[in-house]
Amino acid sequence: MSTYTNPKGGDQKELILADGSKVWLNAASTLKFPSDFKGSERVVELSGEGFFEVTNDVAKPFRVKIKDAAVEVLGTHFNIKAYEDERISRTTLVDGSVRMESGSQRVVLKPGEQAEIPYPSPGVTGNIKVVPVGNTDVVLAWKNGFFQFDGEDVRSVMRELSRAYNVDIKVDPNVPEDKGITGIFKREESLESNLKLIEHIKSLGIHFHDNGKIVRVTL
Repeated sequence: MSTYTNPKGGDQKELILADGSKVWLNAASTLKFPSDFKGSERVVELSGEGFFEVTNDVAKPFRVKIKDAAVEVLGTHFNIKAYEDERISRTTLVDGSVRMESGSQRVVLKPGEQAEIPYPSPGVTGNIKVVPVGNTDVVLAWKNGFFQFDGEDVRSVMRELSRAYNVDIKVDPNVPEDKGITGIFKREESLESNLKLIEHIKSLGIHFHDNGKIVRVTL
């Protein structure tokens, strides 16, 4: 198996696999894949976030392994977000059909649906939950050079910015979990510029302090 890692702070990277399938990797993401797909199925492993455009081959299903689950497809477009530091993995189907497997659980997604798998604690995997996605553009914004959030909690947003800009961001414990961020921000802008935009959201009431090594988020 070959391994390709898009490091923290890296721009979106496009890979073309041996069967012609395309994969776009977000920052801080790793894909393991064979130089040639032999046998009865095509298997890759993802840690992080990737958008897949899979070449159709009915005789040889395409499988993506993530944490303690797998996504199986024939030919489709879908996004997987499964970072090790996130407590929920999310697989979003844009078109086609995919089947999610986790332990004894199996669910089939339809376009516009998202499968969520919680990881409440190390070594523990929760049940698959299927939810509708009102706007897949929000999910795919990273691929198009944007951060797009729709009520995303502050800590999740800060983890995404930390990966994108390769900086250490710490959120003070007194910042409530229910603080949500909504907006569209350009990936090409500097971290400082985007943090200023977020700081100007009056309903959040949060502030950023950068000492050159760590960005701290406070009320």
